[in-house]
Amino acid sequence: MAHLDRDFPRNVAQGCQAVAQRRDEIVTLASGREEINQRWQHARRSWLAGLAIRSADDMSDVLDLWEESQGRRHSFRFQDWLDYKSCRPSETPGPLDQVVGIGNGSQTDFQVSKTYGVGLPYVRPIYLPRAASLLVAVNGVEVLSGWTLSATGGVITFDVPPDPALTVTAGFLFDVPVRFEADSILAEWTYFRPGGDGVASAPDVSVIEVFLDG
Repeated sequence: MAHLDRDFPRNVAQGCQAVAQRRDEIVTLASGREEINQRWQHARRSWLAGLAIRSADDMSDVLDLWEESQGRRHSFRFQDWLDYKSCRPSETPGPLDQVVGIGNGSQTDFQVSKTYGVGLPYVRPIYLPRAASLLVAVNGVEVLSGWTLSATGGVITFDVPPDPALTVTAGFLFDVPVRFEADSILAEWTYFRPGGDGVASAPDVSVIEVFLDG
């Protein structure tokens, strides 16, 4: 599998239905109490795109990407319109939004991440922050140079490691790496014909999150 630096059509993505899944196993004990074994460290997301494809041009754009990615073989970018900022949806990303690490005087690589919750926070690695949007700060002061971002994987690399105990933060927009979920696409021409005799079904298209290394 390779990663294509190409977007799933964003106008289509805007109308997708999102599904977030965790893989847990619940065991009920003789006492009636439960034990939960968490199989996945991170949630995995998928999106149903069928009802969001509303024109023949939309379908053509999706099919073009499906052919280029060779079905399920290669991944590409997807904007999750429900969650694509380091801040709240109504806000603009800033360099202090997310803590991505603490300096120790030797570490140069820091994984871009987003934290959810306060009491029992969950830290989600962000594999595709948009490079043009990325803002970085050390100890509360924005750093405009002296660091680079990996092409994939979301790793910030400093030329000089941050000093011990200094907090590294970042703000960003981000996409999710996905692939097509099925090895085929089902669509009907009558779905796109104005004034047609009815719609039997929406196109059957879905994409699923994959995890990338830096």
